[in-house]
Amino acid sequence: ASIHATLARACLRKYQLRSERKWEIQAAEACHRALELDPHAPEVFVTLGDLHFSTGRFEEATAAFEQAIQLRPEYAEAWLGISRAHLAANRFADAEDASRRAIALRPQDWIGYNRLGIVFFRQGQFARAIEPWRMVTRLAPANYIGHLNLAGAYFHVDRRADALAEYGQALEIQPSADAWAGLGTVLHLQARFAEAADAFEKAVALRPLDARMWGNLANACEHLPGHAAREAEALDRAIALMIERLEINPHSAEDWAWLGGWRAQRGDHPDARVAIEKALSLSPQDTWVMSLAARALNETGDRDRARRWSVEAVRRGLGPESLLRIPEMSWLNEDPEFRKLIEERSTEDVEPAQFTE
Repeated sequence: ASIHATLARACLRKYQLRSERKWEIQAAEACHRALELDPHAPEVFVTLGDLHFSTGRFEEATAAFEQAIQLRPEYAEAWLGISRAHLAANRFADAEDASRRAIALRPQDWIGYNRLGIVFFRQGQFARAIEPWRMVTRLAPANYIGHLNLAGAYFHVDRRADALAEYGQALEIQPSADAWAGLGTVLHLQARFAEAADAFEKAVALRPLDARMWGNLANACEHLPGHAAREAEALDRAIALMIERLEINPHSAEDWAWLGGWRAQRGDHPDARVAIEKALSLSPQDTWVMSLAARALNETGDRDRARRWSVEAVRRGLGPESLLRIPEMSWLNEDPEFRKLIEERSTEDVEPAQFTE
């Protein structure tokens, strides 16, 4: 049973990396076989939780992880699973508590700190995510994930030089699609569109079935003369792949937000608004979803609601430069409410994350 459970999790990871549906199907088959062989093994229930989670069945995922903990209370992997499920359901305090339990059980394992950073990040507490992810880089210096996530945190608190350095470190360790996409995003916001497009092309080559990689490429091509055809191709590819992804997991707010933005760029404003509303209803407290919604609404011409969600995202912790440096959102520089909010934020102190090594 444990072998089939491990095989299932490997297939799920392959699905996450390649976005090929066949791997999700193989994961389900291996997981069901594991349950048949031993319906009382904790690792089987963790795998079942991962499988439910990947298809957006968060309550069922939580139940599976809790079953694993009942069988083995000190099972750190199950606590990490519960953290993910709680976070997806916007139960932030529970997600943080589960992450800290995993850290307490395995204090020298980088995975718990990484999960804690993600919990902070998804709430818009980008500054608080920095220290857990620094811990990841200390515990596992040869692992690119710590540098990649730390770069994302720096990016969202407008520490662009630090973000570029960490993306460079991540690429030096492992030239992953996510690292190229992150680097491209920073370059894009610095108006270095040709360099950004080159980075996004590398990301697409590494992960051609990932909708986000194509969407990033389209954004860069939009600002390059003579790239209109490549932009349209990338947008159409992004939309088609995201629709396919949402058929598997219709509960991902971030995916709906991305879809809304791409449809807006393509001029399909009615369907764009439907996707945006779906995203906001699924994760009404997610700062990153708010920022994506603001950009998409601006693309549809709804500047009032774009302003509202921009203000709310920054109020909850998003670095304002993340929006201001987007050419289409530069009008926020002249918006009195937005400027006042930036001035208020500049006087606030950020409480660092607290945990025991």
